[in-house]
Amino acid sequence: MITTSPPRSAAIPARQPKPLPADVVQTSRGRCIELFRGVYLRRTLTLAAIWATAYFFNDGIDSWLPTLCRSFFHLSVSTALGAGGSLATLYAIFGVGAVVVAIFAIETREKTLEEISR
Repeated sequence: MITTSPPRSAAIPARQPKPLPADVVQTSRGRCIELFRGVYLRRTLTLAAIWATAYFFNDGIDSWLPTLCRSFFHLSVSTALGAGGSLATLYAIFGVGAVVVAIFAIETREKTLEEISR
């Protein structure tokens, strides 16, 4: 019976590099005021403008849409309020979706610009 020994490279373990010492990072809890300083200022103001605009349009649609349904479509008050509420609900759902898409687009663009400027 012939036995073969394993290749020499398999018998000797490979030398592993020693890990480098990790830098100690001081972490502290963020404060709300940091949202209005440095790199976060522009994002904070952009998000505030988006939410304010979305609220303004949503409030306008909620209060104006039943009147529009009553005067333009000649619906009764109860029907106009029901239809206006339903349409306002659909508008709000699509509006929130549009705001979320806008926020992600802005965030992606900002991060891309930050990576380019490095």
